[in-house]
Amino acid sequence: MHKGLRDIKKEDLVRFILAKEGISEDELISLMSKQKDDSFIGAETIPISAFNAGLFPLEAATRYMKENLGKKISIIARVLGKNTSSISLAYRKASKKSFSFSEKGPFIPVSEFEKNSHLSILEVIVDYLRRKGLRFSDIARLSGRDVRTVWTVHQRARKKSAKPGNRMRR
Repeated sequence: MHKGLRDIKKEDLVRFILAKEGISEDELISLMSKQKDDSFIGAETIPISAFNAGLFPLEAATRYMKENLGKKISIIARVLGKNTSSISLAYRKASKKSFSFSEKGPFIPVSEFEKNSHLSILEVIVDYLRRKGLRFSDIARLSGRDVRTVWTVHQRARKKSAKPGNRMRR
């Protein structure tokens, strides 16, 4: 009676969804171009080694996104759930410190920080790596932190995420 999904053209499906949602093609194009300029589309990541480079986690994330991903302070602030003055200060402090890291090891998708902006930078990192199956000892070794610190950070992230309205968005 009905067409199988593989018989439907992508263009027809997009037009159907746009009509159902009441969005014109021009509006969609406008939204997509704004999204592309203002956020992290694709698989932009930060290597875990960047957080083991002698900087505080916020400083490391800010400096990496600014210098290696070429993002503006305002975009970084939105992604990390902080105000622009906090990000500017973190970047200024990080700029005065040496920053070297390797482009190997586990990578943290930048989108994880945006999805979980109610968590601290370190909480996002630990939670992400735990969901990927790493043990606390592995996370501690990679992040240059004590195992007990990693465990505590993970517990704190779980408690924050369990609060109503603060669910982790995955």
